Formats: sequence, structure tokens, C-alpha cells
Amino acid sequence: MIVDYLVEHLDRYQDYFDDTESLQQYATKMRVNGEYGDGSLLSAITDMFDVQLEIFMSNEAVFVEGQHHPRTVRLAHVSNIHYMNVRQ
Repeated sequence: MIVDYLVEHLDRYQDYFDDTESLQQYATKMRVNGEYGDGSLLSAITDMFDVQLEIFMSNEAVFVEGQHHPRTVRLAHVSNIHYMNVRQ
């Protein structure tokens, strides 16, 4: 779902990718069952679902993606590897 959105809006997200991995290569990899998403998907998630993301990092920094919005999803980025939902 998110990968399809990313590909459909190639012009908006192309700058997240470079010569080492194109958006098309990334999309192919992400479509494999069991493959975890990464930070490259965050902007697409905020756009597609019209939400703001607050991401709590292990170093206590908070990263905000998306415009201020009453619908906010809070995630913890655990060990710089995995995202988990944080309920308030």
C-alpha cells in the first residue's frame, strides 16, 4: 500500500533515493513479505494517511514528520532498527 503510493507519486519522493538504490529497486525490495520498512517511507505515510508522526529516538530526541495535525501517530525507534507504536 505505502510502496504503491510512493511509486505513484514518484516526482514527490524521488529525491529520497540516489544512484545506489533507485525508487524502483527500493519498491521491489519492500514488496517482499517480511521486509521491514525504513525512514524512507515516513514522509509517504504522513501524506497518504494525512497524519503527523512523532518519532521518539533512543537518545531522547523527538523527530516530527508531517505538518501539525490533530491526528498524530507516535512511534518509538528502538535501537535504531525497529519502529513500534507508542500509545499515549
